[in-house]
Amino acid sequence: MSLYYFHQVKWADGKKFEDKFVDTLLKYGYKGQYMSENWLKQPLFIQSFAPTSIVHVSDLIDSPKVFLIDGITVRTQDTNQVLMFCNNLSPICSNAMKEKQSG
Repeated sequence: MSLYYFHQVKWADGKKFEDKFVDTLLKYGYKGQYMSENWLKQPLFIQSFAPTSIVHVSDLIDSPKVFLIDGITVRTQDTNQVLMFCNNLSPICSNAMKEKQSG
């Protein structure tokens, strides 16, 4: 399943896309840490090219997250960084991602 959305999309309740996305996952029973009983019932990996989305979602659900990196010259969707290798992430982004890693 692929999801595409515009950052301009706003909901009346002030929630972000990630909030609505996780609400929908939870509504249909998708939850749980990697290999937990809940996760094994309905396996789930949340993937994003946007580092701030991964960080935000990590506060909402404990399921595994995967930070995707595009080509070596492609800028991230949200921080506008070119990520040649994971160790070249900005210190703020890198530390946040380390804290939020799961699985």
